[in-house]
Amino acid sequence: MIVWKLVSIERRLFLSSPSKKLTFTNVKAELEYRYFVEYCEGRRSALLRVIQSDPIPSNHFVLLVGEIIATPQKSYLVELSDGWYSVYFEVKPESSFTADKGSMTNNQLLYVLIKFKKLYSGMKIHLFGINLRKSKSDLPSDENEGTQKAMIDINYNCISKAKWNEKLGLARNRPLFLLKNLSCVKTQGGMIPELDVYVLKKYKLLESSTKAGLR
Repeated sequence: MIVWKLVSIERRLFLSSPSKKLTFTNVKAELEYRYFVEYCEGRRSALLRVIQSDPIPSNHFVLLVGEIIATPQKSYLVELSDGWYSVYFEVKPESSFTADKGSMTNNQLLYVLIKFKKLYSGMKIHLFGINLRKSKSDLPSDENEGTQKAMIDINYNCISKAKWNEKLGLARNRPLFLLKNLSCVKTQGGMIPELDVYVLKKYKLLESSTKAGLR
């Protein structure tokens, strides 16, 4: 992830030698900084705190899509990272789809995103509502190994594309809930964090009463 970060800075800023970021000195400095932050100051990354069950997993995150691995079973294993640690979610293979996207299952919707390159390696996404498959007791004792093997479940309605320069981790200076439009919401896409709607008309309260069996 450190190498990926430094190369991305080079490409975005069109840097050339001697201003290159991917150098031994910079990689060493990043490793020393991470060691100091995590082990000396006791500050943990967003995903590590989630896996250790410290914050609420349904927070608003900005994560990087890492590897997308095609398994022999024709499913996809997708890596999500906050730049420090990674978690994975699995999308099972789908042989058939309905013509109406509104009736697709959550797994089918995610499969379509990967199949048609709407969700690809290197992009950043807003994510709300992480569901951990493993509890803290199920993970290995080594924290670094445990986070690499943590599996999560996500919902289609709880993800959206983020800007390339969004800071990874907990979404700071952002709404607590992920705002969605009605056009982006799918029936079986899982929980809807928050809707952006306009009130077009307000109706009066309707009252009814029954008398002698008649309404």
